[in-house]
Amino acid sequence: MKKNTLDSIDEALKKESSKQRTYLSAEKAKVGRKKGEDKKTAIAIYLKKEEHDKLLEAMQDEFEENKSQFARKIILKYLKQRETR
Repeated sequence: MKKNTLDSIDEALKKESSKQRTYLSAEKAKVGRKKGEDKKTAIAIYLKKEEHDKLLEAMQDEFEENKSQFARKIILKYLKQRETR
């Protein structure tokens, strides 16, 4: 039968779960938000009041709640049509 206990303090310190983060490893760590694998680029658009109202009306027709997702869907639809020409 296998023992689950550790025989010495040295064994306990060598165990992965007991290793502490050192200053050296903390200094090497990258700071800030981690980048995703899929690189995305943000864009911003400015609409006139009438255009914005039409966008909101179209969103209600499509039962879409998120403006960004709806705008993305429209842009991707346009790009797809453009590819098929």
